[in-house]
Amino acid sequence: MANQQASLFEGEKTCKVCKTAKGIEKFRLVKNRNRDKKERVYRHSMCIECEQTYNHSLFRSNYDRETANAKMRAWRASHPDEARAEGKKWAKHTRDKQRIKVYEAYGNVCKCCGESNYMFLTIDHVNNDGHIERKQYSQGGLYSRIIQENFPERYQLLCWNCNTGKRRNNGVCPHQEASTVIPEGSRGKRPEALSIQNMDDDMTYSLSKDKAAL
Repeated sequence: MANQQASLFEGEKTCKVCKTAKGIEKFRLVKNRNRDKKERVYRHSMCIECEQTYNHSLFRSNYDRETANAKMRAWRASHPDEARAEGKKWAKHTRDKQRIKVYEAYGNVCKCCGESNYMFLTIDHVNNDGHIERKQYSQGGLYSRIIQENFPERYQLLCWNCNTGKRRNNGVCPHQEASTVIPEGSRGKRPEALSIQNMDDDMTYSLSKDKAAL
């Protein structure tokens, strides 16, 4: 493609459908093997937007849902293992797209410590009622429910550390002072939390005391 004439990549072209002059990049590159033996590359006469509209209308006008469903059921019955594998693959693809959308809506960072690596992030129930929701919706689908409810405030984004610490610390992340709802922009640790040095000193004192008792 790179050695084609500049007109394929520069300038404007008028769409034959919407009659609008658009940048040449708005028209799809096509290689027509039936036009001549040289298989020349050219830009489509319809812009990408009009072409998509045309293809969708053509598909809808010729689509028979009952026939398509019957063929799909027959294929699944004759290829159970392949159908199961395709179903898992499609479910994972859909779940990943939903997770990205949900994470973006909640800021893409941990509400407490600011962790931004999505591999460490998870959805947290602000009011600590996740166990109730899991009983109500035993089949899962958390991301889809959040999207359907337009990203309600009863959820927030936390990293695994903050989420686990919140669960073990009676609903409050150890980074925070006394609030179940983690305040925006908060990064401070609780003042009463022991520092690593203090914890080391306590452990050393405890071990010395045990040895003395022996």
